[in-house]
Amino acid sequence: MPIECLKCGQENSVIEPSCVKCGDRLDNLPIIQELAHMDIKLGKIKDGIKRLKEVAGVYITDGNFEEVDKIVKYLLTLNPDDVEIHILIGDMYLKRGELDQAEKSYREVLKKEISNIIVLNKLGETLAKKGDENSAVIAYKKVMKMDPNNPAPYEYLVKLALDKGNKKEAINIYNKLAELYKQSGNESKSVEYTNSALELSGKKPILPAPLPQKDKMSGDDDTPPQEETEVIGLHLPDIQLSFGDEEDPFAPPSSTYILPPAQQKKEEAPPPDEVKNEEKPKHRIYSKSDIYLHILYEHDDYNKRLLALSNLTPMDGEHAVNGFVYALKDEHRSIRTQAALALGTAGDKRALDVLIETLEKDTDESVRQNSASILGLLNDATAIDPLIKALKDKDISVRQSAVMSLGRFNDSKIVDPLIEYLDTDDKAMWGKIVPIITAITSDKKIIKPFIKVFEKTNDIDLRLSIMSILKEFKEPLLYDLLIRSLKDEERSIKLNAIKTLGDFSDKKAIKHLCEFLTDKDNELNKAADEALSKLGYKKTPLARLKAILFKKY
Repeated sequence: MPIECLKCGQENSVIEPSCVKCGDRLDNLPIIQELAHMDIKLGKIKDGIKRLKEVAGVYITDGNFEEVDKIVKYLLTLNPDDVEIHILIGDMYLKRGELDQAEKSYREVLKKEISNIIVLNKLGETLAKKGDENSAVIAYKKVMKMDPNNPAPYEYLVKLALDKGNKKEAINIYNKLAELYKQSGNESKSVEYTNSALELSGKKPILPAPLPQKDKMSGDDDTPPQEETEVIGLHLPDIQLSFGDEEDPFAPPSSTYILPPAQQKKEEAPPPDEVKNEEKPKHRIYSKSDIYLHILYEHDDYNKRLLALSNLTPMDGEHAVNGFVYALKDEHRSIRTQAALALGTAGDKRALDVLIETLEKDTDESVRQNSASILGLLNDATAIDPLIKALKDKDISVRQSAVMSLGRFNDSKIVDPLIEYLDTDDKAMWGKIVPIITAITSDKKIIKPFIKVFEKTNDIDLRLSIMSILKEFKEPLLYDLLIRSLKDEERSIKLNAIKTLGDFSDKKAIKHLCEFLTDKDNELNKAADEALSKLGYKKTPLARLKAILFKKY
């Protein structure tokens, strides 16, 4: 998927930061960022990290600190000891003006790489901006010692010399800078610093235009006299560094660096004229969904198509939905299923036929399970028969998903298949099926299978629920169950049976209830007393005694 440069019309790769033809910058950072994340997911971690670092560097330059903060936090999760990440963090804080945090980040790096000249320079710059002159000088002197041709330390020191009114020292440093830039081929900078030295000396500056490259052996009338431009050894005699025996302020701290929460720097509003003249991007911008759809449509690698699909949702818009519909015909069944699941979750019935097909024919049990689950979400009666058929699937997870999806349909045709399923050994689903059936029907045909479940399950809540459901029928089968339950090991079952027998209007229960009149459990005793009262049992002391001792009713 190329990026078109609207300045010259050149098509560029999405990974190019600028146009290969005209050099105009392409605003494709979000795209590169997404590609980096894809690299990491696909196992190309080094490539992904490298891209993210590059993106973060550009964001720092642009002042997009919110994005930088997100990237570096993510990078730290991948490799918390990566020096370059901590340098980026320091650069972000330096750019944002949070100097204490910038210093902390750079010092963290120097604990691991004490001779990192780039970081030493950055630290010196940070300390200088903080107004910590002594520490800044120490940092810059370390740079000068390791890299004598680095101009950065001298540019700070000349400012420091000027601030202190040390004109002679400033002239010496200006001359040193002129020499360094001349050696590096930057004639314009060399002339600039030569002029600064001459002006400070009260001499007439040379021409301001960049000087042409000259033969070192040839003379030049415009060249200042040797005695006026002689480079004197840098010694900074007037800068007082009185650290004594104190701890070197340049020494790195012992505490471990922790990235604080992102703080947005308050920027001053630009002048109105700057706002008016601000140029809008002149490039085509692609969203992340565009990238993933492009991969889905064009890539031959199944893994990358699947990864792209997993990063899309129907909420990304109609173009994304069309992508899922397209993926329903993919040669790889996992991609078809993934697309169907996404459409099903979104309630798009274009997935219905594919889900039914995979439920009935796919050899992968996980695919069938997912299909069974999502068919329930679509709430289309067309799915009922395939789901009923799936109750006999060889895989238990598929059967269980079919049960749960059938529970979403208030249709009498699912009752008999679910009652039949109660006769299986899938005890985990009994508690799901009983309320589903109860919500649809109150037919007497549920009594026998419910009683069977009651006697086979160890789930106390399910057993109590069945007792509550069946007491409305007042059938002989239930009476027999209640009598058996009086001897149940579970106290709550026993208590419920006593109370239910009191509502049963069958006086044959009196003799069974009388056995609890002297029970040590006061609650059982009281419940039996109340149940006997409902059945018309006389509460005289003599009658109680006869009932207990002689069972005279």
